[in-house]
Amino acid sequence: MLLRGDSIGKSMSDYLVQQLEGTPNVSVRTQVQVVDALGEGQLTGLVLADPSGARATLETSALFIFIGARPSTDWLHGVVDLDDHGFVLTGRQGATWLETSVPGVFAAGDIRAGSIKRVAAAVGEGSTAAMMAREHLTTRSPSR
Repeated sequence: MLLRGDSIGKSMSDYLVQQLEGTPNVSVRTQVQVVDALGEGQLTGLVLADPSGARATLETSALFIFIGARPSTDWLHGVVDLDDHGFVLTGRQGATWLETSVPGVFAAGDIRAGSIKRVAAAVGEGSTAAMMAREHLTTRSPSR
């Protein structure tokens, strides 16, 4: 888990902090931000920057963004369709309900326009979006 802030407890409920700290396969890195995504056609890594500007690469094949009450989606303008408040629009005509205006790019949870802003719903949408992304990647032909 990557945090821009210096503490996981500042913006998260105590019970969630305890669950994360008690989960052996979850590590928390504070005071970093994602400055670039790597890969062609598929995510392979993220470039992270610390407050000093030092950069490091983290190998990963997935990125889930928790943005809180206000979407931090300025970096998505011109990439996917957003509503007037900056939330990602999904379910374009002919697409699945979590697919954005870009085929094969899915949004789930609080960042999605029309979401109900509840943890349980976001978790369900996240797992569904992951399944949809997997299906998209396994069913598309190499010529697309």
